[in-house]
Amino acid sequence: MARVMKNWKMTSDFKSVSQRIQGTLQDIQEFLDVDRVDLYQFLADGSGKVIAEVLSAQTPLPSLLHLRFPASDIPQVARDRFLKQRVRIAVDVGFGKQFQQFPYGQDQVTYTDASPCHLQYLKKLEIQASLTYPIIIRGELWGLLLIHHRNNRLWQKSQLSMLELLSERLTLLITTEQLSQCESTLLYREETLTTLRELLKSTENDASLQQVLEKVVAAYNGCGGRIFLQRLSGETKVYETGEQPDIKALQQVSECEVTLEETLAWQKNLLSCEQVDLEEVDYSLSVYHFDLTPDEPYVGLVLPLSSRSHREGYLTIFRHNQPQTVWWAGRPPQTAEERKQLRPSFAPWKQEVQLSAWQNWTTEEVNLGCAIAQLLTDHFQQQELSTAVNFQENYHAVTQLPNRAFFTEQLNLLISEQTRTNELFAIIFLDLDRFQQVNNTLGHTAGDQLLQQVAERLKTHFTPKNTILAHWHGDKFVIVLREVNQLDSAELEAAISLIGDCLQAPFPLLGHEVYVKASWGVAISPYDGDEAETLLLNAETAMYSAKQQGRNRYQVYSPSLRSPLNPLTLETEIRNSLQNNDFFLYYQPQMNLQTGEITAVEALMRWQHPQRGLLSPVHFIPFAEESDLICELGDWVLKTACEQLAQWREEGIKEIRVAVNVSGRQFQQAEFVETIQQILVETGIPPSALEIEITETTAAQNIDLTHWILKQLQDMGVSVALDDFGMGYSSLNAIKTFPLNTIKIDRNFIKDLNINTVDSAIVNSIITLAQGLNLRVVAEGVETLQQLQTLSNIPFPSTSPETSQEIQGYFLSEPLSAEEITEFLQNSLSKRLHFPSQKTSQTLDDHRTVTLSPEAENQTQFSQVGNSQLQQLLNQTRREQLVAQITQQVHGSLDLEEIFQVTVEEIRDFLQTDRVLLYRFDENWNGRVVIESVADNWEALFNREIDDPCFQVKSAPLYSNGRVLAIQDIETAEMTDCYRDMLRSFQVRANLVIPILNQDNLWGLLIAHHCRSSRNWHPTEVSLLKQLATQVGVAIYQAELYQKLQQANHKLEELAIKDGLTKIANRRWFDDTLDRQWQRLQREKRPLALILCDIDDFKPYNDYYGHQMGDQCLVQVAQALQNVAKRPDDLVARYGGEEFAIILPNTPGDKAMVVAERARKAVSRLKIPHLKSSTAPYITLSLGVGALVPSAENSRKELIRRADQALYAAKGWGRDRAINFLYQQ
Repeated sequence: MARVMKNWKMTSDFKSVSQRIQGTLQDIQEFLDVDRVDLYQFLADGSGKVIAEVLSAQTPLPSLLHLRFPASDIPQVARDRFLKQRVRIAVDVGFGKQFQQFPYGQDQVTYTDASPCHLQYLKKLEIQASLTYPIIIRGELWGLLLIHHRNNRLWQKSQLSMLELLSERLTLLITTEQLSQCESTLLYREETLTTLRELLKSTENDASLQQVLEKVVAAYNGCGGRIFLQRLSGETKVYETGEQPDIKALQQVSECEVTLEETLAWQKNLLSCEQVDLEEVDYSLSVYHFDLTPDEPYVGLVLPLSSRSHREGYLTIFRHNQPQTVWWAGRPPQTAEERKQLRPSFAPWKQEVQLSAWQNWTTEEVNLGCAIAQLLTDHFQQQELSTAVNFQENYHAVTQLPNRAFFTEQLNLLISEQTRTNELFAIIFLDLDRFQQVNNTLGHTAGDQLLQQVAERLKTHFTPKNTILAHWHGDKFVIVLREVNQLDSAELEAAISLIGDCLQAPFPLLGHEVYVKASWGVAISPYDGDEAETLLLNAETAMYSAKQQGRNRYQVYSPSLRSPLNPLTLETEIRNSLQNNDFFLYYQPQMNLQTGEITAVEALMRWQHPQRGLLSPVHFIPFAEESDLICELGDWVLKTACEQLAQWREEGIKEIRVAVNVSGRQFQQAEFVETIQQILVETGIPPSALEIEITETTAAQNIDLTHWILKQLQDMGVSVALDDFGMGYSSLNAIKTFPLNTIKIDRNFIKDLNINTVDSAIVNSIITLAQGLNLRVVAEGVETLQQLQTLSNIPFPSTSPETSQEIQGYFLSEPLSAEEITEFLQNSLSKRLHFPSQKTSQTLDDHRTVTLSPEAENQTQFSQVGNSQLQQLLNQTRREQLVAQITQQVHGSLDLEEIFQVTVEEIRDFLQTDRVLLYRFDENWNGRVVIESVADNWEALFNREIDDPCFQVKSAPLYSNGRVLAIQDIETAEMTDCYRDMLRSFQVRANLVIPILNQDNLWGLLIAHHCRSSRNWHPTEVSLLKQLATQVGVAIYQAELYQKLQQANHKLEELAIKDGLTKIANRRWFDDTLDRQWQRLQREKRPLALILCDIDDFKPYNDYYGHQMGDQCLVQVAQALQNVAKRPDDLVARYGGEEFAIILPNTPGDKAMVVAERARKAVSRLKIPHLKSSTAPYITLSLGVGALVPSAENSRKELIRRADQALYAAKGWGRDRAINFLYQQ
């Protein structure tokens, strides 16, 4: 026995594990002096194989090395007994007896008669005495230790005791070999994945994927491979390398079915194949094995590239399936009858085997494949995400054309190249005529379809080679025609004019055929500007000129088209003039045609520009409409007009109202009604003295919103007038739908009233219609006595005080300043004007017939604000701008916290409310407030959990169906008492709740709280929050997807450097850190210390308490060591098994000893019970300390050797101590 142990110690440090296994078998053979010792391993199919053997040289038995035995030789019942009872069996063939012994109880021996079948089996093998020991590794029956002798043998108790120890040594060596193979496999896997990651990072083109595929095939020793990709866009790609088997099913797939190639054709090949689901990888990854036809000896491994949401494609690896040679110990039984009988011979028998698909791929290869598939899936998903984000940033979602920002970048590049190439190009600014009509009549879906079809026609009309086409905004497009210097003027004009031809055919929209035309302006670079902004501005100016000329045409820019104002400084000039009171109002009176009373005045805006003089609104209102300035100007007009009216009332001019034009953008402001209320209160005028004028275009932009606002105004007592009546496309529908008090007949009908019978009939119809509906009617643009007489002859019996026929125009008065109109009104109080019918007109003096002079005609143009042009610019409201602004901010970040914070702050600022928060649900309809923006003096609810059962059971689930809840006042609204009490506890008075959906699943709620008072939530506000909630849902999905990718990458990195059990650094990270610190400290010439730690008597602890308790012990010890080495550069690692290592940079040996002693005491203080310890009744630690200054003369191995030798000394001197290498020396 002593000799055996001595041989073990001498050889353990110098031989490989496999050599040591063979040496252990040799020790057993020599110690027992038997004829044959075999190591028998069970295979996956139940059969077994002799993988190692030692024969006696004196009386050799036949060798069984590398022979395979069928599963029926050792039945399942016997294997179960070996595993569960761990029984050792000795058979004496001569006496026909066997005894059974159990581990750790050698006195417990049973003697029984041996099975006749077993005795016959041993005799066939020429065996008279046998010993069989099970080898159990990780709770599984790995194999058997077989000891055979040709003669009868009486086994001594001391021999069996020694054999027990040697079999344990053998089990330990096999386990070590398995761990070594596992470590090599993991290392190979990580090296392969690292190589593939570097290839994927190097380039983003097809070449990198081709290289990845080649590396993967080489890693599997395959003969070929392919990657099939199907992107979300529907695009498919196939990458191939090496041999490609001829699969008929794939050849039969037509081109039109190429997108179904992998999902259908491959599945047909896999119907009869095994599918293996792997627990250690994502559930959506399934591995398919398949065999091809016998004519093509290939096997395939198909790895789906899948995420939880969709499948990216497949990675397929091919390998030759050559026949394998198997040597059996005698011909194995083929039938059930043969299996009942003993084989006639155990002589080697050769068999050629064609392995099945699943036998060709090891578990390690399948696991590696799954890791590669996950790596490729993550890479493709990141590509998809980057492409989606790039597209979202640079392209218009509806038209799929480059957006404004991307087009501007391209234009700037083209302009910078122009200085080198001297190329001329044309900028075309195109705007669809009356696009708003489509939106109003057919809805926004039809509007989007129209934009898509226009974009397709423009793309078809222009060749991409010399054209840049983009969507600018709303219904506007921009086009760059390149190389126009190669065209003469006639050819250029033809190319520009033909743009309209592609819009001639009708557009099919929701079952209708709609004709839509366009107006476009042209600017030539560099003649019309050498900067992008100037060129675009000039092209846009030309486009508006084309619209003013009648639409459906184009206009080439010329300097004469420019406004006297500089658009680059116009906003600043307007704001300065508002502060300096450069704006003022003119007033044009309106008169009751029956009574001659002045009933109203219309407020008209003028600008006394500091440099340009008096300017008409036509010069600055179009610009103001494109920005929020129109709202400031509109509010100024409203307040100034009401202040003037209040002054008149103080002066005794009371029976008069003031009419104010309101733009579409101002009208749709959320606080529009509140602004009017506030102005009325501040100025003290009655609501009936104010009349708000809107156009049909403004009214039709949002039917529901318009009706709601007009109803609010009428309920206040404010009059509502529909301006330019008859010029829209839904005039009759407007007066039917909206609550109105006045309709104003457009001046175009009045102008030719006496010479155009059609206009006359229309005017008669409008007046009759107004009378029937009890509406006030005002004829605009009355400039001659003949027009006045014709209007007077139209019967209009007044049926109520609210109905009358009135006129407005230069015949009565031109627009007057505040001083002039005040005098006019005062004079009108003293006498009433009467305009007779045509029958009595002879009695009037001829001078009463007014003919306008050229100056008066200019003033007429001055008073007209150019409504038709303005309405074409009203395509974007303030609400849409805010949505775009917040959407851009939200999608510019993948940080969920930043997304949430931006959202709630911007919304609270826009709503001017007290609290806006995001509330997130969990799976039980509970949840908490994840972010909020709250005004001062109101309670913060951040991180508050809602545990009210009423809310969870009755209210919360309703939001999953998209329910929107708007409560004006919780005290008067219908709701459950428990819900009202909950809102009261949060200081809420008015409540607006919008659901947030993430991929059709309810993620949470966007909630606005108005605490200071009740609040009537505006439909615009509800619509705005619904749009923002949608955008937040998209952003949450993108951010969560990004976070998942980051977590997956972090997990992979963690797996590469951390020990799976203790979660501290593993051996690989220890080696890397030691190398890095060695190189650094070698340059700095400073000391490096290493402490090696080993848990004393850990094997007996494992054997006594079990592996689960052993694992817990390792985790506790690792944590204790972590708490000792706390400096940033210190590293605690699991060195192997129960050994740990501590790297201490900049630490000499004596200081390292202090750390080692702290570590020893820290483990001792854990007081982990250890009754099998030879040192103490609890877990203890032995530590060896090595330290040196790194230099070229020594190495890392020397540092490790010193620490290891010191640890060996600590073990030899009684354990539970720390030894310094220098002291040990």
